[in-house]
Amino acid sequence: MDKEIKKEKLIKFAKSVLADPEHSDELKQLLIRLLLTEDVVIQTYVNYDLDIFAYKNEIYESLPMRFVLYMHNVLRGSWHIERQQLLFDLVKKHSPKTLADVGFGIPGKYTKEYVLKERCKTILLDCFPSALQFAKELLALWDTSWNKTIELREYNMDTLESPGQYDGYIFWDSIEHTKDPTKYLQMIVKASPANATFFFSIPIGPPVPVHFMSWETEAVAEKWLNDNGLQVLSRRTVQSNPQVDLFADSFTEPFYNLIVDCKKN
Repeated sequence: MDKEIKKEKLIKFAKSVLADPEHSDELKQLLIRLLLTEDVVIQTYVNYDLDIFAYKNEIYESLPMRFVLYMHNVLRGSWHIERQQLLFDLVKKHSPKTLADVGFGIPGKYTKEYVLKERCKTILLDCFPSALQFAKELLALWDTSWNKTIELREYNMDTLESPGQYDGYIFWDSIEHTKDPTKYLQMIVKASPANATFFFSIPIGPPVPVHFMSWETEAVAEKWLNDNGLQVLSRRTVQSNPQVDLFADSFTEPFYNLIVDCKKN
């Protein structure tokens, strides 16, 4: 796709999210709370989706970037809608009493619809303060007593330290961002309770600069999970929407997500 055409489409999508009646009030409140402007988040939206190969993990240090990630989650027609629903469905199916979302990025649908409604004790972990700052303001809009149920903690997977004992561990597009995903997975599986459930969204396709590991096929990803102590219980794939998820235009090969829930072998 021509770069200028792509840029125009991205601006259009960003503005459509900000004006969406279902989310506009919430987004306006977030802009005020976070001292951000629409112009800043629109430009960040364009920069992020224009070329996925143009940046590394440092981009997530940005607070406007967190706002953009949330915009992606509510963009009509985006694959993020289906992915968020699948995670909610899986968490609800297993009904954990405690959860750890490792490298959570931004609070998702399951946080609002399961964690806060069921009062499931949950810890949201991320290595960037921007994630915690954004989450604090969004959660406050969802539930004024959110901090009685949810803990926010700065946590770096690169340290290879266990975040603690939980019924469920969520890795939603996160484990590939740590420097040694295999060593981390081995550690967390070993340190977790015997009956723990693991939830993954794993990118299938070519490597990108923000990831330290890639999985060429679903079979390769499932073997990786199995070899490191997990058994896949169910699996789904989610394809990006080429009309909306314009970041995927940067790929010359197929790129999609494998969604799985797992138990320890």
